[in-house]
Amino acid sequence: MSERLHTGAAIAHPAPNRNRASWLIVAAGLVLAPSAWFLQLNASFLLGAARCPGAPAGPAAAITHTAIVAAGIAAAVLAVLALASAARVWSRTRTEGPGDYHAALTSGHGRTRFLGLAGLIVSCIFLVAVGFSLFVPWMVRACGA
Repeated sequence: MSERLHTGAAIAHPAPNRNRASWLIVAAGLVLAPSAWFLQLNASFLLGAARCPGAPAGPAAAITHTAIVAAGIAAAVLAVLALASAARVWSRTRTEGPGDYHAALTSGHGRTRFLGLAGLIVSCIFLVAVGFSLFVPWMVRACGA
């Protein structure tokens, strides 16, 4: 697919397969996993800090612990969905430019392919972060305990 500029020269579009991936799917692959981790981190902090001011450990502590774990599991599900979205974009556009993943990272050709690969990397990193954050409720003693 080539488009003409006002000079009359035919040049290839830098993202010829951009119509194969919706911008929502691309955005989900890039933004959903970091957002899920951020929300998990804040929810865990707010729920954990709510029971710290000298409150004795009781049924409320168990409910808070369950809510922290539920926030972590929800964040993990969202991070897996982000990874699946990024993988979908990458699989649909990986032939957009010449070369393999190294060429996608170093050249300016194949913007949609680059965004799909960047989404894979970002989603994997934040999926690991969410996974590590899931261990926190069992590793850290609550201040009321």
